[in-house]
Amino acid sequence: MKLASILLAILSAVYAASILSIDLGSDSLKIATIGSGHLDVVLDKDSSRKLQSTVGFKGDERLFGKQALQNSNKNPKSSYPHLKMLIGKTSHADSTQRWKHIWGSVDTSETDRGTLQLHSPKDSFSIEELLAMQFHYARQLAEMQSGETIKDVVLTLPPYFSVYERQAVLDAVNLAALQPLALINDGSAVAVNYAMTRQFDSTPSSYIIYDAGASSLSATLVEISSTAPPKKRFGNQQNTTNIDVVGTAYDDSVGGVDLDHKLRDVLADAFQQQHRLDNSWRSNARAWNKLLVEAGRVKHILSANSESQATIEGLYDELDFKTFVSRDTFKSATQQYEQRWSHPIAQVLEKTGRNIDSVDAVILTGGASRIPVIQSQVRDYVGDGKISTSVNADESAVLGAAFYGATFSKSFRTKPLVVKDASVFTMEVVGDGVNSVLWKEGESLPTNTTVSFEPKDATVMVQYTSDSVPHDQQAPYMQTTVTGVEEALKEINLSYQEAVAANVRVELNVEQTAFSLVFPASAELVVPAPASSEGLTGKLKEWFSGSAKEEEENGTATEATQTPEQQPQEKRIKLETSSLPASLHPMTVDAKGASMEKLFALNYAETLKSLREESFNAFESKLYVLKDVMANEEGKFSAFQNATQPHEREALQKQHAASMAWLEEEGWSASLEQIQEESKKIIALEQPIKDRIKNVQVKGDALNDLQRALFAGRTFLQQARKNLTTTDESRYTFKEVDEFEAHLFQTENWLRPLMRKDEQAMPWEEGAYTATELENAGRSVQEYFMELTNRKPVKKTSESASTSATETAESAESTSASASATSATSESAHTTSTPESKSTETSTSEAGHHTHDEL
Repeated sequence: MKLASILLAILSAVYAASILSIDLGSDSLKIATIGSGHLDVVLDKDSSRKLQSTVGFKGDERLFGKQALQNSNKNPKSSYPHLKMLIGKTSHADSTQRWKHIWGSVDTSETDRGTLQLHSPKDSFSIEELLAMQFHYARQLAEMQSGETIKDVVLTLPPYFSVYERQAVLDAVNLAALQPLALINDGSAVAVNYAMTRQFDSTPSSYIIYDAGASSLSATLVEISSTAPPKKRFGNQQNTTNIDVVGTAYDDSVGGVDLDHKLRDVLADAFQQQHRLDNSWRSNARAWNKLLVEAGRVKHILSANSESQATIEGLYDELDFKTFVSRDTFKSATQQYEQRWSHPIAQVLEKTGRNIDSVDAVILTGGASRIPVIQSQVRDYVGDGKISTSVNADESAVLGAAFYGATFSKSFRTKPLVVKDASVFTMEVVGDGVNSVLWKEGESLPTNTTVSFEPKDATVMVQYTSDSVPHDQQAPYMQTTVTGVEEALKEINLSYQEAVAANVRVELNVEQTAFSLVFPASAELVVPAPASSEGLTGKLKEWFSGSAKEEEENGTATEATQTPEQQPQEKRIKLETSSLPASLHPMTVDAKGASMEKLFALNYAETLKSLREESFNAFESKLYVLKDVMANEEGKFSAFQNATQPHEREALQKQHAASMAWLEEEGWSASLEQIQEESKKIIALEQPIKDRIKNVQVKGDALNDLQRALFAGRTFLQQARKNLTTTDESRYTFKEVDEFEAHLFQTENWLRPLMRKDEQAMPWEEGAYTATELENAGRSVQEYFMELTNRKPVKKTSESASTSATETAESAESTSASASATSATSESAHTTSTPESKSTETSTSEAGHHTHDEL
C-alpha cells in the first residue's frame, strides 16, 4: 500500500484505460493494473496475489492457478506447469529435456516448426496457445477487478530471452487479443520499481538486481541517477530518473524448481523405505506428481523454519505418507548447486570490469531469493552489508513494469523516466564477403545499424556470434537477400569494377525494435558524389547532372539547378530485400488464425457454461427464497400476503411446485435457454406482486418527501414575504413569490383528496397515485424553491429603503386595490434604483403586474 500511494503521487491520468502488466514467471504469474487513480496487484479468484503458472484440463473444463495445480495430482497428463521453460525452444533443447525430466508424465510431440506441443485427452496445444490461455485469464481477472476493458499489456521477460523466445511471447499475446505495449527485462523492471520511490542525484548509484527464480538466475548491474530539466519559462519541471543497464549475467539451467526436484527425491526415498517398496512405484505419474507438489510446499516452509512435516494421504496404492524434513537434510540434498547461486553476480562484475565494493547494494528479488541456502551463498560472496531486501521479491517486477508501461501512454502524466536496457548477446551479419558486427553485448537497446558491402546482389545471415549464442538456441536467425544491384548500376552506366573503384556500396539497414526483435529493414545502393570530371567520376558527374539537364530542357530548371557552383550530392537507389527465418520459425499467419479459432471456441464454450451456471444458481435461489416468502404468513414476509389475493397466491404456489420438480428432475442437465424459459414462468407471476410491494414502500417514502417539501415551502413563503417589506436584501419579486404560493396551493389541493382515496384502497390494488407521481410533484416544488433561493441578493439603496417604508405605511391605511397600486409603484422605484436598470428602461404594466426585475 505504501508503494502504491507513492507511485500514484507521481502519476496522474488525463483519461486512460488501465494498462495490464504481467510478470511472466516460471512458477507463477504476477498481474497488476495501472490506471486512473490506481496501481493494483490483481488477485486470483482465491484472493491469492500470484497465479500458479499452470494450465490444466478436467474434462471440458479449463483450470488455471491453484485449481490447475491441485488438478495435476489427479490428472498429471492434463496439467501443464512451468511453460516458461518451453517458450521459443525446440523439442530437443536442453531446457525442454529438463522440463520433460521433471514433468515426464505429460504426453508431447513435435510441431512442424520443431517446437513442442502438449497433449490433453481431447486435443493438443502449442506452447504459444497455452501461454495465450494464461494471458487471457490474467486479462479476465484484471477486468473483473478494475471494472474496465483492458487491451494494452506490458510483460517482463528474462534478460537472456533471445529473439526466438521474445517472438513466441508476442505471438501468444496476439492470440490472447492483447496489444503489446512494451517488453521489459526483469532486472530493469525491478530497478524501475526501486527507483520510483527514492531520490537520486546526478552521480550514478550502482546496484545489482539479483533475481532468483523458479527456473533460472540472473544478475543485472544498473546505474540510477537523476538529471535536472532544462530551464524553461513556465511549468513545474521534474527531474528525470535515468536507469542505465550496464551489464547482465545469467544461468538458465538452475533455479528453485531444481530444489523441488531434489527434495522430491528425498521424500520418495523416505516413502519407499517406510513401506518397503521396490522402484516400480516410481513410474506412477500421480504419485510422482503429488510428491513434487508436496516438495514445493515443504521448501517454502523450510525458508522460514528449521523443520517441516510432509504429509500425503493415499500417495500410492492407498498408502499414506508422513515424514519430517529438516533444513540440514534439504541443504545436504541440494549441495551440488551451492557454488552456482552466486555465479551470475561474479560474472556480471567480471564482464563490466567492476568489483563488489563499487556496488551500493545487491537487491534480492524473485521467489527463490528467500530460500536460506541461496541467501547464505549470495551473502557470503558479496558481504552481509551489501544485501538489500527493500523490494517485494514477488511483486517488484510487475509493479515496475506497470509504471514503465504508463510512460508509453500519452494518456498518463508520469514522473520523467528513461530506461536504457543493454544487449545480452552480440549479433553479426555474415555471408558473400560480408562480416560485420551489428551490436555488441552491453550496448544500449534498441538500436539501428547499417552494414555496408560491395555493390552486388548478396545473401547474408543475421546471427549471434559463435561466442554469444544463447543457451539452447542456434546462431543463424534471419537470412536476407538483397537484389536489384545490377539494374541500379546500369542506371548510372557503371560496371561492377567501375562501381567498386568509385566507392559505390550497398547499405543494409538492420533495425532492433523496442521488443528486441531484429529485422533487416531496407537496402540501398549508395553512390558517392564525384569529385572531378575525369575518368569514372566524370561518368558519375554526367549521371548526377542528367536530371538537371532534363529539367532545363523542359523549362523547369530552378535557379539553384542553373547555378554553376552547386556541388553534386550523394545519391541513393532503393534495392529489393527479402528475409526468411534461418532456424526456428515463428507462427505463420495461417497458424495464428487456426489457433485463434481454437481459443475462441474454448472461450465461447466457457462463457456459455458460466452464464448457464449463473442462471441456474439464480433460478434455484429464487425458488428457495420464494418458498420462504409464501410460507411466512406473518412476520418478516407479511407484506407478500397483504399485496396478493388468494387466487394469485394459489397460482404462484402451483407454478413454484412445478418449477421445483423440474429443477430436481431436469434442471441439472438443462441448457441455458431451458433454464431461462422455466424462470420466465415464475417471474411472470411473481413480478407484479413484487412491484406492488415495492410501490407501497416507495410510495410511503415519496409521500413523506413531498409533505416535507410542502412544509418547507410554506416556511419559506413566510420569510420571503417578510423580507419583501424590509430593508434587507431580497432575491425575488412579489410576482415570483405569488406564483410559488399558487404552485404550493395547487399541489396541496391535488394531493389531499388522493390521500383519502388511497387510504381506502386494498393493498393489492393500484391505489390513487403512484410513487412516480409523488416524486414528480415533489421535484416540481423543489425546483421552484431552488430557483428562488440560489439567486444572489440585490442590495437595496437607502432611497429605495425609505420609499419602501413610506409605501408600507400607506398600504396599511388604504384598500387592497390601492395597496396593489402602491406595490407596483414601489417595485418601479426599486427597479429604477438598481444598477441593472441604468442600461435598460423598465415600466409598470397597465394591468398592474409586477416586473421580473430583482429587488
